[in-house]
Amino acid sequence: MVELVCVDPRLVDQFWPHVEELIKNAVDHCGSWSVDLVKTAVLSGEQLLWITWDGSAIRAAATTLLLREQKGLVCLAVTCGGEDQNWPERFSAIEKYARDEGCVAARIQGRPGWARIFKDYKAEWVSLEKALD
Repeated sequence: MVELVCVDPRLVDQFWPHVEELIKNAVDHCGSWSVDLVKTAVLSGEQLLWITWDGSAIRAAATTLLLREQKGLVCLAVTCGGEDQNWPERFSAIEKYARDEGCVAARIQGRPGWARIFKDYKAEWVSLEKALD
């Protein structure tokens, strides 16, 4: 069984060597983040680290950031990299976290191909966003 797990911020330094290349591949393909900026944000607790775990290995990694905007709190997926055939299902854990934190929306910014995977999100400012009820 594959699941998406949020890494306890106190343990990120132990997981980082196992996810750094996944995050690097993600930032190398798009966005304005560098792997060093993401690492600093995750280690400081500004961003959360999420891993796709299949019971024996980390298959993918993502990071999220909560943003306060005029419309309310938004959960932004900053990075997402690795092998996972069902990101929309895995991302439901991030959406639940965002709802629990009081977010009004979840947002994914990245390559245009994400729009084909996340069909219930819509493009806004070259990003994908889903209202959270």
